[in-house]
Amino acid sequence: MSGWLFLLTVASPMTTITFSGQGCQPPVVAVVREGEHTQVVRGAGEGCTFRLPLAQAQLAGAWVRVAPCAAVKVPESWRGAPLPCEPSSQLVLGVSVPVERLPKPQWHLRLRPSQREMRELASQPGEVVPVEVLEVVAAGDGWRLGGLPRGAGVLLDVELGLAGYAPARLSGLRLLEGEVRRQVSLVPAGTLCGQLHPFQERPADEQLRVRITQDGQRVAEVPVGEDGRFCADRVPVGAPLTVWALGLYGESSPVVAFADGPPVTLTPPPLAKVRFFVRDGERREPVRQFQVTLRVGGSLPAGQPVPLALPTRQVIGKDGEAEVVRPLAALPASYTVQAEGYAPARGEVAPDQGEVEVLLTRPQQVAGQVRDSHSGQGVAQAEVSVRCEGQLYQQTLTDGEGNFTLWVPAGARCTAEARKPGFCWQPPVALPAEGQAATLTLEPAGVIQGQVVEADQRRPIASAKVRILGDWGPEVTTDASGAFTLAGLCHGFATLTVSAEGYTPLTLPVRRQDKVVVALRPSKVVKGRVLGLPPGRGAQLWVLGSTPWVVDVDETGGFFLGAGVPEEFSWIVRSPGFAPCSGRSRLPSQGELVLDCGGGNLTLRGRLVAPQGQGVKGRVLVLEGTEGEPRRSHTTVGEDGSFAFTNLPAGTYRLITLMGQGVPLPVTLWQGSLSHDLRLELSLPAVPHPQAP
Repeated sequence: MSGWLFLLTVASPMTTITFSGQGCQPPVVAVVREGEHTQVVRGAGEGCTFRLPLAQAQLAGAWVRVAPCAAVKVPESWRGAPLPCEPSSQLVLGVSVPVERLPKPQWHLRLRPSQREMRELASQPGEVVPVEVLEVVAAGDGWRLGGLPRGAGVLLDVELGLAGYAPARLSGLRLLEGEVRRQVSLVPAGTLCGQLHPFQERPADEQLRVRITQDGQRVAEVPVGEDGRFCADRVPVGAPLTVWALGLYGESSPVVAFADGPPVTLTPPPLAKVRFFVRDGERREPVRQFQVTLRVGGSLPAGQPVPLALPTRQVIGKDGEAEVVRPLAALPASYTVQAEGYAPARGEVAPDQGEVEVLLTRPQQVAGQVRDSHSGQGVAQAEVSVRCEGQLYQQTLTDGEGNFTLWVPAGARCTAEARKPGFCWQPPVALPAEGQAATLTLEPAGVIQGQVVEADQRRPIASAKVRILGDWGPEVTTDASGAFTLAGLCHGFATLTVSAEGYTPLTLPVRRQDKVVVALRPSKVVKGRVLGLPPGRGAQLWVLGSTPWVVDVDETGGFFLGAGVPEEFSWIVRSPGFAPCSGRSRLPSQGELVLDCGGGNLTLRGRLVAPQGQGVKGRVLVLEGTEGEPRRSHTTVGEDGSFAFTNLPAGTYRLITLMGQGVPLPVTLWQGSLSHDLRLELSLPAVPHPQAP
């Protein structure tokens, strides 16, 4: 991904976007992603208001940047509200080769979000910034990249290069400070060439590559030609390089080489081969034509990861013999040998096994039918699976009348089962002897239809939630007429649960193929409020009992309780990042239920210091409440400048210093933080004030 992509101009529509900041400078740049495509769009305006040639829907989720603000991601639910103007960070790259001596087109600068530490980012706040919104400016001795947001989520890989020099790479740069400086040294580039010897013809699905590293960092990776030769340019000159060949079937031993040195000779990764000898199990004669399918990872030890992108080899053998390239000889492989008129043979190849003898047997034919247990009709396109000696042996589909034909090994104990969506699973049945028909039955899944209405006026209830009690099946919602359908019930009886907002939930037993009418009664809804919660944080209220209730508390502290809560109950309020508060309350006969998490158990501590750092003693501090009933308390600072206000309820306060020139300091206390430590600095007057008694 390059630093800047391309400029897209759209005639219409236009969307106005505003930044809540000062000193905004046009143009505004938006980076819009649509699948794998990225568009960079510019707009212009005055002050901090701009117009972009995009629809509002296109801006949702896009990155927007205007100088001097950092890039900001437009929320998906954005409806035109001002976007914040956060401070930006910048990355300064110093280069040992002076830029001013060389024409700018000779440089290339490639930026992309770092992939090396993506897993670490998943557990941290922030988001990887798209590099298309960066400002890249060539300086006298390097490059300056502006407009970067700060935070752990800003993680970049940078590649800086110059014609005739090897690229310099910086991986996983975190931009946590306002300015990050890195020095890059460019070294002259050379060429490293070589060949694989002795070169063998490789399978068509394997593309050999040669990888070149320096101090463990990848420098280049190039393909190997059909003649076994390779060549890589723009590799560092003077430093030792490690070179080796790799492919699907392994890798060669590494070789140390130098750029612009003699050609490198690599031994290609060895090809492991397995020879199959296929015979008729009765006559011991070679089978004229057969197919071998070899798959890697047959029975790996527990906990050992299976390599990705392992090839599956299929080879046609003739006259009883076949040779198959063995993928990754360090792993076991499973094989399947098939021939017309024979039962398939399966087995495993050990990592060091070079020859396999396979005896094919004539199978016995078993014909049968899959039937509907209710109607007795054949079930078309049902999947029939056969297991012999506990191993999956064959799978087939029934025809339009439910008939199927199977081939199983002679004398083997085999079972068969049928499956099809809309039918219930039935246990496997033993297959009969050759010449006897097999009959498999499928039971249609039950369907429950019904309607949810009000108990008194019999009006339909829309958007009611209906499901079967337990882990079975999905939840369905009633339509405008209160109707619902639950399909796929595979038991004779079940318990139906029905709930709707404002109504008492109901459970009732149902049977397959039932048509039911569920009558719900309005529930008593209790409105409540939690006092003393920190603003803007999500919280949950737990009502304790034999069946705990858990309800969400909104940003203002409000919540609703439905029917079923006892008259007197214990409760706990949990808010992320803060200590829980608890209590015991009774339901009010009228009005709101108030739960107080803002009791007078908070402490505000701090230390008053002068600009030189020493404590200021004897000053008087006044703490005033700014919300609810007026609250005012004062204290005198101690010998070392320390102070404390205790037994405070949660709320917003103003801290005032008397006999000084300090500015009133707003303070917010919330439940869960049992103490708050502050450090205040005073601007003392030239003539000291008398100390308070």
